[in-house]
Amino acid sequence: MFKKPILRLLTNLRFRKKKTGGPVGYAEAKTFGVLVNLNQKEPVRLADFLLSLQHDHKDTHVIGICHDKKKFPKSTHPIVGRKDISTFGSIKAASLQSFLDRKFDFLLVLDQEDDCVVRFLTASCEANYRVGFFSSHDNSLLDMALIPKNEHELDDILKYTKRIK
Repeated sequence: MFKKPILRLLTNLRFRKKKTGGPVGYAEAKTFGVLVNLNQKEPVRLADFLLSLQHDHKDTHVIGICHDKKKFPKSTHPIVGRKDISTFGSIKAASLQSFLDRKFDFLLVLDQEDDCVVRFLTASCEANYRVGFFSSHDNSLLDMALIPKNEHELDDILKYTKRIK
């Protein structure tokens, strides 16, 4: 009940404290973090997207956010739920803490539903550049927000991210 408003407040506080390094172009970038909201109505087709990043020799770390982790028992990537973050923003899952401890050149946020947990984690990650989908609510956490035009929204993110120099 109180978790959403508290997480929103903590999101704003954490984002103000996080200072990103200088911008890094796609060609020089080495590490990519990918936050995926698995609660979306439209499932994210992640496999081809990750293969494209790996083909470009990018060190990619993926974490999925889902309210019910039992829906994805055989996931190849770590999945965290709301219970893995306390009401006051403490991280309970080791896989999530490991993800947040990394410094990314690019953080790709695959969330079209403005989930408060995804926003909190976006603010908590240290990244030079944050790219995600445009939201009618708030885009202040992203350096580049794209409007998905069709079913190939991940291709669009990759296409425009590669143009960053």
